[in-house]
Amino acid sequence: MLPPSVRAIPPTGQVTARKGGAVTLECKASGNPVPSIYWTKRTGTGKSAAKIGEGPVLSLERVERQQAGVYQCTADNNVGEPVTVDMRLDVLYPPDISVEKSWIHSGEGFEAQLECIVHADPQPTMRTPVQHMLGPSAQYNGTSGACRHSVHMQQERSSARRKRM
Repeated sequence: MLPPSVRAIPPTGQVTARKGGAVTLECKASGNPVPSIYWTKRTGTGKSAAKIGEGPVLSLERVERQQAGVYQCTADNNVGEPVTVDMRLDVLYPPDISVEKSWIHSGEGFEAQLECIVHADPQPTMRTPVQHMLGPSAQYNGTSGACRHSVHMQQERSSARRKRM
């Protein structure tokens, strides 16, 4: 009798796929008796979810960005404790942009804040063609977070004040 052992294929445990493509996660287990193998995916809290597959190979078809994350291959033969190896799946996909508000109302001389949420892997370079639309008197301040990008704009009043005589 020999407790189970398990290893990821490839040994790095890193697998990359393109959105819409297929990917195969694989692990090898040994022990006596021969261990059974099952797959789970870790949740955002770090815990494993329900079983999503059995056997040494987990095949995913038409991969979406939400499928990226840590998958766990567990081997168990009822000799000692089950053993687990983590595999990280990265899904490459083009920018997916959404906005919380499609219309922003503001008046001349007042500030407006435009926000968009961008998901992409690899992380995209953000460009906002705001300055040339507003002209040289506009103040532009762009910031970016992990996935939320904001543009704060304020344009000075365009009419010049006339001195009264």
